[in-house]
Amino acid sequence: MKEYGIGCWQGIKNGFSTGDFLVVRDYSEGWIERLVAQKGYPSVEIDYSKAYSGLGAIRKAVIKNDSKVLLYSRNETVSKSSRLGALTSELRMGYSSFSGIDRVYWEEQTRACLEDLLAGCVEVPFRAIPARIKNAANPRRTFSLVFDAEQLGGIRFGMPRVLALLAEEGVQATFFCTNFVLRTYSGLAEVIRRSGHEVGLHGLHHEYLKGSPFERQQAQVAEMKKGLQGVSGANFVGRMDIRTPEALAVNGLRYFVVAFKNTIGPLSLYCPPLLTRAGVNTVWVAFIQAETYGKNWNEIKLQLDNTLASAEDSDGLHLTVLAHPFYDGALENLANLRRLVEYLHCEGFSPLRLEDKIASLPPVTVEPSVSSFRFELNPGWGRAGALLSRFKNNLAARECAAAIRRGSRAVLDVV
Repeated sequence: MKEYGIGCWQGIKNGFSTGDFLVVRDYSEGWIERLVAQKGYPSVEIDYSKAYSGLGAIRKAVIKNDSKVLLYSRNETVSKSSRLGALTSELRMGYSSFSGIDRVYWEEQTRACLEDLLAGCVEVPFRAIPARIKNAANPRRTFSLVFDAEQLGGIRFGMPRVLALLAEEGVQATFFCTNFVLRTYSGLAEVIRRSGHEVGLHGLHHEYLKGSPFERQQAQVAEMKKGLQGVSGANFVGRMDIRTPEALAVNGLRYFVVAFKNTIGPLSLYCPPLLTRAGVNTVWVAFIQAETYGKNWNEIKLQLDNTLASAEDSDGLHLTVLAHPFYDGALENLANLRRLVEYLHCEGFSPLRLEDKIASLPPVTVEPSVSSFRFELNPGWGRAGALLSRFKNNLAARECAAAIRRGSRAVLDVV
């Protein structure tokens, strides 16, 4: 196999052949079946209007073809199905999508993304757009806008719009990218960095690390880092376990993120980045306090307001907000992304890449005598279990942050 840099592959992606990918297409998309079959991609047909009902058919096709990664022809936004995430989680598989991101242009965008996929490697179809930072009057109020980038449509069509908006609004952000999109679009990491943004890890193919032995996770993270210099952080929300922080730490990463979305007022909590114990090492955890996906502006603003209302120190704050190029870069959602950034500017927050926030934190050496607080990485079963886990995590994070404010040395113990 000839390597063309971090963005390219020829028939193989991260050690996977085309036969390891399973294309999941709608029953009306015979044209997709014909095109992917020519390149050796197996496919399975489902009804995207009720996608979860296709679980059985997908499972059979996965077993038959020994598939490792799902490639969806649609995403949840254009298919109007909210169950693709649940379907992928049930199968515990990696995934991507070559779906278009705008309903009105879905077919032509999907054809373009499918051509990119079948070509194996294309130059990233847009240029860097450097962002000039807008600093607020109060440097102690900062925010990090982080993007999860695992879908081809989000890169090809959403990313140029997002980069342009960030440049206009003076925001440097963090993009957690899968190796799949980095190797499909040659030069993507360089374009992101030249625009003033950070590149972080998001998995080889958005796969699950959860449940794998430590040695396997360590090797996976090392593979993700190949060809990417200076990577500091990772986002494996919902796909990691208690072994993952140590796998990150031994590979030289400094932080990871966890979901702590403040959608419910009484359970809301502002929490700064905290140190976690990772074997004999330590690694920082940053809390995502708001997310844009599937939400209108009022729902996004509510998460931010809940977070601010729960903060004890209204001046020394750092907010982390999660977004997605395939969703927030869609024409119908782009205005909400702009409103989010403008709202944070109006509230006196300055943008900061997450790696820069972590780098500004004082180094801490963890010793056995350091106070620790139990933090459950994976919530319990069902809604009640998740709420109970959230309540216990709130207490642990609150007590840990309070101990640090008192001058004590404290860490979270991830369980």
